[in-house]
Amino acid sequence: MSTAATAPTAGHSVMAQAKNRQATFFDKVQQRSWGIVTYGMTPPKASTESAKLPELAATQQERLKSLNIDAVVIYDIHDEAERTAAMAPRPFPFAETLDGFTYARDYLGDVGVPYVHFRCIAKYTKSQFASYCEQQAAASSTGSSTASPVVTSSPTSAVFVGAAASTQQLDFTMQDAYAMRQALCPTLPLGGVAIAERHQAKGTEHLRMVQKQTEGGCSYFITQCVYNLEEAKNLLSDYYYHCRRQGLAMVPILVTLTPCGSKKSLEFLEWLGVKVSKWITNDLLLTTREGGILEESVEALVHMFRDLALFAAAKGIPLGCNVESVAIRRAEIEASMALVATVQQILAEVAMMPRPARSPTTIGVPAVPYPYPMPSVSAAAA
Repeated sequence: MSTAATAPTAGHSVMAQAKNRQATFFDKVQQRSWGIVTYGMTPPKASTESAKLPELAATQQERLKSLNIDAVVIYDIHDEAERTAAMAPRPFPFAETLDGFTYARDYLGDVGVPYVHFRCIAKYTKSQFASYCEQQAAASSTGSSTASPVVTSSPTSAVFVGAAASTQQLDFTMQDAYAMRQALCPTLPLGGVAIAERHQAKGTEHLRMVQKQTEGGCSYFITQCVYNLEEAKNLLSDYYYHCRRQGLAMVPILVTLTPCGSKKSLEFLEWLGVKVSKWITNDLLLTTREGGILEESVEALVHMFRDLALFAAAKGIPLGCNVESVAIRRAEIEASMALVATVQQILAEVAMMPRPARSPTTIGVPAVPYPYPMPSVSAAAA
């Protein structure tokens, strides 16, 4: 098989880009397209009063429908006690959330694009996970769940997530999860997780990705949030050259960007294992900007993503982006929504560049004022 994907070429026209935007998330994944953009969020806390859920869901649905995205990613949160035991105390206390699949089905409803549901296998017994797979099979055969008070026509995909720590005892393995999906809901589109920090530590993340792709059935990857450009490039590079040597088609890789709005949020990212470059940490903690840490983090993410887009485009890697908002502060939510538009503009403009001009060795990160509009962060909101 060829490593060529539906990545940007010099002949891409504005019309072709517009036509591609009309394709569905599943079309773009199948075609291994450049420029898939998703929006990630967490479900409400389990302690949220049930009477407030419809109004909360309506607000979120309106927000999601206003975004020009390909899919909505809903995370599956667990307390990661093993990580807590091995590291410093968790910066924020753990709060259980509602089940993402149930919340989307019963409250959010149809948001106009598919859902991508993360499923942490550490949270479930083998029988519970099998039941989830059976639900997916039933939903795909009927189009929706008849038990749901809200009938949603938004189709779904899933991303299975393994243990938070190697010492964690699980009722079943990732291989078991992939086998259950194949046996019980083989038509469920599947994505995988890619972690640049794990690649930096072990040097084998690209091989894990290929194994998930060829044996587990993953047709795209979503990274852990990225705050270290060098480590992200290293992972992309090793994946690209391995696929080229093996004659394996590369699948879309969605780089996760997460605006950071406070010192405590930065501590939480690091507690989760996110490697934040020292220069970014310095800029965030020592900023004198009116918009504070949030504005500084968004600018760093925009510059970093453009560099990654140039790097990926030069190699034909089908890069995309997952912008996530896991905070409850309005300023951070609005910053993440504005970041979606900026990311889309970067992807579109890089796609239109002729191949020689795309090379990071000839362009690099511009020293001139940035050509893309920065998402605005007001001092009052921040």
